[in-house]
Amino acid sequence: MSLEPVREPRKCRPNHQSSQRAPIACIRCRQRKIRCSSGWPSCRRCITRSLECRYPGIPQISSALGFAIEARTSTGPSDQNPVDFSDLSFSERHRAAEFFSDNFGSTLLFFFDPLNFTSKYCAGEFPRTLTWAIIALTARLGRWKSVDESNSYYRKAQEMLRTSEQELSLYTIQAYLVHCVYEIGCGLESRAWLHLGNAIRMAQILRLHIMDKPRFSFDWGLLDEATDEDTTTREIKRRTFWSCFFLDKLLSNGRDRPSGIYERDVFCYLPVSHEDFIFRRFHQSWGLHDAHLCPGEQRSLYMFLIQILSILGEIISWHGKGGRFLNASPPWEKDMPFTVLDDKLNSWRAQIPDHLRYSVGTFSALSLVSASQLKIWGLMHSFFFLAKTYLHREYLPFVPPKNYLPFAGPYSLSSIPQDWGIPPEGWWKKSVTDLLDSSKSITELVGSMTKHFSTFPSIYPFMGLCLMTSASIHALFTTVDDKDYDACYYPSSPGTYLHDDIESMDSIGLFWDIAKAWVNQIDLYRVLLDRSQKGDQSGSEEGFKSLVDGIMNYIRESQGIREDRVQRVTANSSNQDAVRLAGHEIQQSMIDPSTIVSRGRARSNLMDERVPSQAQIEDGLEWPGLSDEAVGQHPSLNIFSPGINDQLEGQIESLTNWDYFHFS
Repeated sequence: MSLEPVREPRKCRPNHQSSQRAPIACIRCRQRKIRCSSGWPSCRRCITRSLECRYPGIPQISSALGFAIEARTSTGPSDQNPVDFSDLSFSERHRAAEFFSDNFGSTLLFFFDPLNFTSKYCAGEFPRTLTWAIIALTARLGRWKSVDESNSYYRKAQEMLRTSEQELSLYTIQAYLVHCVYEIGCGLESRAWLHLGNAIRMAQILRLHIMDKPRFSFDWGLLDEATDEDTTTREIKRRTFWSCFFLDKLLSNGRDRPSGIYERDVFCYLPVSHEDFIFRRFHQSWGLHDAHLCPGEQRSLYMFLIQILSILGEIISWHGKGGRFLNASPPWEKDMPFTVLDDKLNSWRAQIPDHLRYSVGTFSALSLVSASQLKIWGLMHSFFFLAKTYLHREYLPFVPPKNYLPFAGPYSLSSIPQDWGIPPEGWWKKSVTDLLDSSKSITELVGSMTKHFSTFPSIYPFMGLCLMTSASIHALFTTVDDKDYDACYYPSSPGTYLHDDIESMDSIGLFWDIAKAWVNQIDLYRVLLDRSQKGDQSGSEEGFKSLVDGIMNYIRESQGIREDRVQRVTANSSNQDAVRLAGHEIQQSMIDPSTIVSRGRARSNLMDERVPSQAQIEDGLEWPGLSDEAVGQHPSLNIFSPGINDQLEGQIESLTNWDYFHFS
């Protein structure tokens, strides 16, 4: 007997005219003598007006379900007052709206209607929680306010969010997402993770993740959906959910921050393209599970972006749970996670239309056609190369032994399990080639986008994930003496690409102080690699694991660092000295972007181990190939902020048991 879903029985009404009220009307509709939809547990009119819906003779519904019903369109009592813009001019409000729309409105925070967002924002029609969150983000990145003032706007938005955090609404979710971006950039990743979790749970309570799920008779707890909702409103709801999805995959690391959204539970149509949304071209929709059936001409860049982030999330989750340690079988076997995930990446790349494939020509063409498309295209390919690099470095040692030859295999022959056998011919070489090609592509693509746009992608803290991964690979290969990979880097060298990565991190550091942590981690890693090649095997396993977590798992928050960052960003008004001090340190890096070029050019001799001159030290230049003697002679040598190498010396001394990291 086939099990077919039972069809939903048609709702029948008694014999009365359709213009009459329903035979059972809620108390409010009866009092107002208006037609009631008789929806349970709340009628449509009460849902729309965020009112408590009760029927005569029927007990009130449970508080939890009622809470979700009342929240479907509520903006909360604290947000119903007009937004106070007394300390902002109209030009500043307009600048904030335009900056947000240009840099976030078509990419990762694309949940506003581009046709009316600026006018509604300037008129103060959005809730205060969301309004001030956008002001904090744009004031800092647009640099039309100081860092002190941006942090004060952030604290103001935070206080408003605390008073309305129990009010479920689309606006509250969006405010949490904007806060999440700000906090990631400030290095408050744990706080960002908590706020993102709140946004995801609210979206799930409002059923955004299953808003397009087919209904069956066995579904329970379904709220009475508003059938008169226009397509634009539903598209905005979908985009709000997919923004949650974007940040979830980018902030998760598979370890202490597991993913909060599972694709198998998602029944939400993929968003239409940015241009189709503007022109209100709503064609047939596709979900995450059937996107492969969508005709090529209807596939938007958002589809490809969502798909690659889904694969990236799988790779990071596999690595975080143990990666290659989960299975002792060789990675080239057909059913091994490595092979399965690599096939997914190759399939994703194969379905990209020819005119959107990664190339210099495509970049130039898109730059002439649409800035919004170019940004989305750049992001999706950056995350593809990040996924490729992250996957193919899994079987490489974090710190290679002397005379290590990557094209010959992952470790020394004595460390390979005996039952692995002989890999297919050229397997290791292809894997390492894919690794190097992907890491190089990250460097080149981020560099090209930085030159083309004035702020994008430097204002995106997420690009640091790509640059951290790319820089770690280039740093590793600066210590490998294997001529076989020269063709992969020709005509440049690993040191040149490493220089470009750090230059890009510097440009992000103009906006976000988390870039200091990235550069710090890469410099620690580079010094560790240098000492390893010299045979220095002192240190502790605890210090080494901390560095591995910082580079491999994007964990950069010790308790002390976390408390310091929280104090800097969230200090209240009674502690202005601390806020001013933190703002002054960040302001030191907010210099003319043209200085980045001069600093980057000065790093061209990356592997030069000569002692830099005092003038170069005073300019704050970084020397990736410094010898121990150079560091000792110049303890004030810095990478990004004064005294950073003093910290490096202390941290290097705590690094690890060397037998461990040759084979981990």
